[in-house]
Amino acid sequence: MSKVDLFIPTYNRPDFLKRILTYYNSYKLIHRIIVADSSTDVNKKLNKKIALGFPKLNILYVDKFSPKQVSHTKFGEMIKLATAKYTVFCADDDFLIPSGIDEAVKFLEKNKDFASAHGSYISFYIYKSFFGKKFLWHFIYPFKTISDSSPTERLEKHLGNYYQVLWAVRRTVVLKHAYKEFLKEKVNPVLFGELTPDMLMLIQGKMKRLNCFYSARQAFSTASGYWPSLQDAIKDGSYPNEYDKFRKTLTNEINKLSKQKVNTLFVDKLMEKYLKHSNQEHLTGRVNLLLKKMPLLFSNFLRQLHVLYLFNKPSNNFIGLIDKQNSKYYPDFKKLKDLVLESSQ
Repeated sequence: MSKVDLFIPTYNRPDFLKRILTYYNSYKLIHRIIVADSSTDVNKKLNKKIALGFPKLNILYVDKFSPKQVSHTKFGEMIKLATAKYTVFCADDDFLIPSGIDEAVKFLEKNKDFASAHGSYISFYIYKSFFGKKFLWHFIYPFKTISDSSPTERLEKHLGNYYQVLWAVRRTVVLKHAYKEFLKEKVNPVLFGELTPDMLMLIQGKMKRLNCFYSARQAFSTASGYWPSLQDAIKDGSYPNEYDKFRKTLTNEINKLSKQKVNTLFVDKLMEKYLKHSNQEHLTGRVNLLLKKMPLLFSNFLRQLHVLYLFNKPSNNFIGLIDKQNSKYYPDFKKLKDLVLESSQ
């Protein structure tokens, strides 16, 4: 029996769901895949048919989620289906490298004080021109291991640089506890839906960044909508009430586990650092909203200019140039690249 439940939350993107399942089918993945579908009824029918089209994969297709459900509330509901020792989420437009998942599991098996583990991420983009399609990529997320002994020290590291935990391999028992507290305290899922479970995970245990090829995330996969940000909540006056529930949840959790008791002022100081990161997300969201309102041809042109600039900048490299044939990760990189180019329209 596999030690991992791999959740694929999907929403109205049958082509991406087919692509990711085709990818895992090519590896003959042994882990159970749980497709958590919150699409419209029409797309749910398509997605169910797609999932049933891979009989060699161990797929549980679940369509009970509403199209109106906020993604992080959905994550809290879908984690209740997990039965394996470890759980990992993979967005339907992204890829988790099977060998990277296995490396994370091996590490967690040997290091009980770590609650989560992941490796190196890349971002990729299919650049289309008159001359054909190109697979552009670069490294993202220069995460570092957070191995401090106390929950308070781990949170300071986490919010000082914001080391995302959402897509890591995580211990199921710890992850279920994090989402249980998140849902129980009714923390705002739009404003604090990603941050709260991440922080609760780091209160419970350490996070490891391994030197392995772990994940590939697609840039600009859709013209996304705009979600209210912390800056929006501050501006409209709703922030204090929503923040108070978030702050109390974290403070209570820290005080359950830490010998050194803290008050809410500790969280306030941490959030001062995080708000700088949140401001960048706010600006990115505004830009995406502006692009969505523009004519498609013009918005695509601006995206491509941005990508050509961004993907030519040097990025932190922990595992070498994975697109070179002498790299141990080249077979995984090539399989990913070929599938993405073949499936792109």
